[in-house]
Amino acid sequence: MSHHIPVDDSSKTSSLFACWDNNKDGAANCHEAIADANVTTTSDTSETATVEVVWSGTGQSQRADDAVAVAQYASSQTSPLSCGLNDRTSTFAYLNDVFIGVWTGPMVDKQTTVNLLDQVISGLKNEVEGSFQLSQVCGSNRAADYTVGVAVAIPESVADLTALAQVQNAVKTWSMGNCVAADPSSSKTSKSTLEVHQSALASPSDRRDLDPRANCRTIVVAQGDSRGSLAKKCGISGANFTKYNPKKNLCSTLAAKQRVCCSSGTLPNYAPKPQSDGVCATYLVKKGDTCADLAASYTVTVTQIENWNKKTWGWMGCKDRQAKMKICLSSGDALMSAPIANAKCGPRVPGTKRPTNATALALLNECPLKAYCDKWGQCGITSQFCTQIDSAIGAPGTSKNGSNGYIFNCGTKLISSAAPAHFKSAA
Repeated sequence: MSHHIPVDDSSKTSSLFACWDNNKDGAANCHEAIADANVTTTSDTSETATVEVVWSGTGQSQRADDAVAVAQYASSQTSPLSCGLNDRTSTFAYLNDVFIGVWTGPMVDKQTTVNLLDQVISGLKNEVEGSFQLSQVCGSNRAADYTVGVAVAIPESVADLTALAQVQNAVKTWSMGNCVAADPSSSKTSKSTLEVHQSALASPSDRRDLDPRANCRTIVVAQGDSRGSLAKKCGISGANFTKYNPKKNLCSTLAAKQRVCCSSGTLPNYAPKPQSDGVCATYLVKKGDTCADLAASYTVTVTQIENWNKKTWGWMGCKDRQAKMKICLSSGDALMSAPIANAKCGPRVPGTKRPTNATALALLNECPLKAYCDKWGQCGITSQFCTQIDSAIGAPGTSKNGSNGYIFNCGTKLISSAAPAHFKSAA
C-alpha cells in the first residue's frame, strides 16, 4: 500500500497487496540476506527518547484480543530476524477489522521498533482506552530516518476504511519526519521512555565498486535532514561536510532521496540510460515512492518522468502512481508491465514475454471463449469487465477511477441479422 495515495480518496486508484501468515512456528524462513547489501554501518549509538502515547475515540475493550494479536504479528514482521520483504521501513497489518501501521526510520535499529511494539502490546493488554492509538518518537529535530511510530485503529463499525486511512496517514506523516498531531479536545496523552538504537551510517550509501575513483562516497537525504544531521550520518565533521558539498544554497534546496557527498570527489550522475534493446530504463515502484523522490534520487525531473511514461501500461500519472508497477526512468521504448499474481489475461499474466512482432500488449493472453478482459487482468462477461471510460492520462491499461475498464473483447450490444433460410431443431 502506498503511503501517499489516501485509501479513502475516491478520486485516486489504490492498489493493496496482501499476504497472510502461514508460518505456524514463527520461525524465520528465508533464502536471501537479512541485511541490505548497500547498507554500511560505521558505529552504533543509543539514547533514551520520550515516547508520546495518544488515545482518541471510544474505548474498545471488547476488541483487545484482536488488537494485541495484530500488534504481535506486526512485531514479528518488523523484527531484525524477519525476512521476505526488502522494504522494512513500514509495515501494515490487519485482523478482524483492526488495523496497525508501523514506521521505522532507516537509521533506527529494528529492535527499537520491536521494543516500542512491546510497550504498545502491554498497554493494549491492560486497557484499550480508545479506537485510535499513536505511540511515536518524533520531533526534536529528528529527521524521518530517526523517527519511530506505531498506530493502531479499532473501528467501531465493520469495514470502515477510515480506520485504514488513519494508520496510513500516520505512517505517511512519520515518513516525512513529522509528528502526528493530536486533537487536544478529544485525546488523552501520556509519556513513556524508549532506548533508541541508531547507526552513524545505516542508510544506503550507494557505494558502487564500478564508480570512478574521482566519485565521492554518498548517502541519501531523508525528509527533515539538515547539514548537521547529514554530517552525523556520514560520520564526519560539519566542516568536512561543507567542504565536500560546497554548493551555497544546499541547505535550502535539500530534497528527500537526493545524494550528498561524504568524502572528497565528484557527486556521481545517477540518471539511468535506456537498455541495449532500446527499451527505457525500468524501475519497480515501491510503496513509499513519489515522483519527486525518484527525480531527486536519479537526477531527473518530475516532468521527464511524466513524459517518459505516457505509453507505460497502467500509468495513471505521478499523482496516482501505483506500487509494484514498472515505470520508465529514461527515454526509450515502452516496457512490459509488471505481473499480477492472479492475472488471467492481458500482459500482466505472470511469465508473459515481450512480443517480438507488432502484437499489441492488450492482445496477449486472451480470455477463454472471447470473454472480456479488464485492466487488472480478470476475465468476465458482465459490464463490470467491459466499461470503456478513458483515464485522464490516456496511457494503455488505464481507465477512469471507479471503473475496471477493459483492454480487449469488449462489446455488450445485441446484434440483429436477417433470418436464416431454413430453421432446424435439435431433438
